[in-house]
Amino acid sequence: MWLPFRIGRFEVTGKLRYSHWSEVLSGHAAEGTDRGVRVAIKRPTPTVLESSEATGWFRREGTLLSDLSHPAFPQVLEFTGGSSPILVMEHLDGADLATLLQVESLPTMPIDGWKLLLSDWLGGLDALHEGLGGQKVSHGDVSRGNLHVDCEGRGRLLDLGLAFAPQSLRQSVLKRRHEAWTNLPTTAEEEFAADIAGLFEAVSPFWPDDGTTPEFVSSLLRDAREGRWKSIPTAAHLYGMLQAQPDVRSVVKTWIQSSSNPSCTPV
Repeated sequence: MWLPFRIGRFEVTGKLRYSHWSEVLSGHAAEGTDRGVRVAIKRPTPTVLESSEATGWFRREGTLLSDLSHPAFPQVLEFTGGSSPILVMEHLDGADLATLLQVESLPTMPIDGWKLLLSDWLGGLDALHEGLGGQKVSHGDVSRGNLHVDCEGRGRLLDLGLAFAPQSLRQSVLKRRHEAWTNLPTTAEEEFAADIAGLFEAVSPFWPDDGTTPEFVSSLLRDAREGRWKSIPTAAHLYGMLQAQPDVRSVVKTWIQSSSNPSCTPV
């Protein structure tokens, strides 16, 4: 891939993420009233474009994100459908949990900071599960790579690529990511519960080792391992249980900015 190059009015300068289904490129608006604004450009891979069905999943993701307008998800700046869809979103600074887990000597963040981030992510999942974008869907792949913390200390959800894929494909991903789960979800409500369990499982390595982890978290993870999906509270219910305090945002902001992540301005 020769850089830079143009996609419409946007100039591509780098690559952020790549998977079998899509690639996310970094760039900026080269013309228009938002000229110079950094963006992330998501497009299907050539393999996906060979399948009209898989390309349709991507178009539905773009439509959903465009209609969702929720702070937990990247803001959509431009979406082009058709046979070669392009999704242009705000560029997120910060880092995902998969990257942060690899940081040596990562500072410990107090439990209240994690409660606030969990509230951010749960708010996004609740919007999906309640159909804020016009259709109730599960995320399908709530994992550390898709849980992002921006430099303002806000939790953001990435990649709805599996939301409209066949259930068999979502189950295949869940089986690979969660080998300890004895029973995979089979209904929409169970998939919503799996999103929530995936969230708490992804965050669990970061909990402070000081006995402050809420008891319901251990119970929730145990229910997921044993396939008791109906026992897992909804996102809205958990949001209330966490009782996160907004004034903790500065704590999260300091934590992410001191996490050796080069995309944040050091404190």
